[in-house]
Amino acid sequence: MPHITKRSVACMYFFLSICVYHRQSQAQTVSLSLCFSQEDQASLLPLVPKRLTPSGWPGVSNALTCARRSLMTFPASRGFMYNRATGLCSPHQWLEKSSAPGASPVQLEEGDLYLSCEICDDGFEIMAFGDAGDRACLKHVNSVLVTQPEASSMCTAWGAHLVTVKTRAKLQLVSEIATVNTWVGFVFLRSQGIHVWTGDGEQVTEQQIQEVFNNGEPNDAKGNEDCGHLSIAYLKLNDEQCDGKYAFICEKYLPVLKT
Repeated sequence: MPHITKRSVACMYFFLSICVYHRQSQAQTVSLSLCFSQEDQASLLPLVPKRLTPSGWPGVSNALTCARRSLMTFPASRGFMYNRATGLCSPHQWLEKSSAPGASPVQLEEGDLYLSCEICDDGFEIMAFGDAGDRACLKHVNSVLVTQPEASSMCTAWGAHLVTVKTRAKLQLVSEIATVNTWVGFVFLRSQGIHVWTGDGEQVTEQQIQEVFNNGEPNDAKGNEDCGHLSIAYLKLNDEQCDGKYAFICEKYLPVLKT
């Protein structure tokens, strides 16, 4: 996934192309470099857009013009709301927790919600988890069972990594998605004697082990259990030989909002 800053700068050049997608209509091409897709607002609850203007712009002629104006005025915009009946156009930065300072739910008069489809695309879905409304961009693959290295390579090809599971809330989300044993982004670096999360390379902490691993795990019981998976029997993580064949969940990092 390209860096946000790099893509935002590219949006300023008019010779680049961009689309706005409607689910019931074909894509239209305009002279910007970002792609949006219309979203079901209810599917993103309890997240709400982080607005870039307090009340939006009235009288904008169509969603395409709203996308263009949003990006020209706010290159960091990651989406917008558009009301086709009134022409109200409300750009927003991305999504934030409904408990964030100044956050407010989408109102009916703000219209349809559009999000950048380049950030969470390729069959990935934005999913909320935990009481605070954290979010993750995930893709669950259970149609084919593969080894951990194969799963990791497939995630990388989508610009993603095997899902990171550091908290009970994230574990619950992954447990609700998985239907069979499922690879996650956890490995044992045997040469260094440490366990790490493959998504960010951070070392696994004792607290994380207590929260998300099954009792007594990871234990390297067979002497070569260098990869981690969600055990569907216990709905907790377990270390395992990397050549086992399981389903897997990929994750893309979403932008972190500065509030």
